Amino acid sequence: MIYNGITLAGFSAADRSAVRKELGLANNNLALFQIARLDPIKDHAMAIRGFARLLAEKPDARLHLVGDGPERPRIEQLVKELGLIEKVRLLGERKDVGRLLSAADIFVLSSTSEGIPLTIIEAMAAGVPVVATRIGGVPEVVTDGLTGLLVPPGDCAALAAQLIRLANDPLLREEMSRRGRIRAQTSFSEGDMVQSYANLYQEMLGREPRNVCCSTIGVRRRLGTTSIQLSTPHSAVGAPPSDSVGQHDRHA
Repeated sequence: MIYNGITLAGFSAADRSAVRKELGLANNNLALFQIARLDPIKDHAMAIRGFARLLAEKPDARLHLVGDGPERPRIEQLVKELGLIEKVRLLGERKDVGRLLSAADIFVLSSTSEGIPLTIIEAMAAGVPVVATRIGGVPEVVTDGLTGLLVPPGDCAALAAQLIRLANDPLLREEMSRRGRIRAQTSFSEGDMVQSYANLYQEMLGREPRNVCCSTIGVRRRLGTTSIQLSTPHSAVGAPPSDSVGQHDRHA
């Protein structure tokens, strides 16, 4: 199994205080982020309802939804119905996800279906503990109880319970932050992904695996899949991985 990887640089360089100030967050505000296209499959309603229960214990918490899509009107209506207009912010599509994650205390993903979600890997790379639904490839990324917490899809009460658990335990958040960052660095870096494909291609060509660098390969991303082209002295071999490798589109 070769997982999609991410470029890890930039996920810890942003000024947390400055980004939080831009978002209007005070020191006492617990900042939750969900980064996903506003689509029914992402089940933002579950995240919002779980967050609403969290507010009973942490009234200073704030939820930020990053992304856009056809569900935006329904999400806005739900936020209004639950009286959360001052607590939930829809930030739309953003190009500075790495910066935004520096302001986060907890990352949430409430999808009903996923491949290998790169947004979770990005959150872990930024040192943000994750609460996500136990579906698809998510358990392959999040080690439940170590790098994050997993809940059944559609279970708002379970989501709220785990959000409350993390909100009330800063030491647990810190430990999951540390472990998540290590996991992202050791298992989901783009460099490791490239090397794994290079080794696979060399094996297919009947050659000994060799180390490669970014100058010898081309990495292309489209709709969440990854395509690698490895140049060799006599041939160029390239093929996109199957969906089983993992798929992700922050806005899909």
